[in-house]
Amino acid sequence: MSDLDAFLRWNSGHLLENRTRGAYAEWLVHRALGLDSGEHRVASAYVFCLLAEQDPELVDPQDLSQWRFWVVPTGKLHGGRKSIGLQPLIRAYGPGISYEELPDSIEALRA
Repeated sequence: MSDLDAFLRWNSGHLLENRTRGAYAEWLVHRALGLDSGEHRVASAYVFCLLAEQDPELVDPQDLSQWRFWVVPTGKLHGGRKSIGLQPLIRAYGPGISYEELPDSIEALRA
């Protein structure tokens, strides 16, 4: 492992920490779409991500089956807000989709 790899692991902390989990979720979305992580775009949709496993003994952020995603067009959020609670999100947009479904869901918005 290079010194940079060691530093990145040390700096990132554990994937379950709030400060790291959000960045990891954003990276997952970029990876699912095949985007360069450095790109900045004007979004036409938000992708809300949830590490859904509830059992602390089983939580593994690297297990993509434990994540749920919601792709919400920016115009669908009321009042231009950029956040929504989990229960209102589920009521409005269903139980979420899997990591594997993410690219097709986003591509459907582009069409």
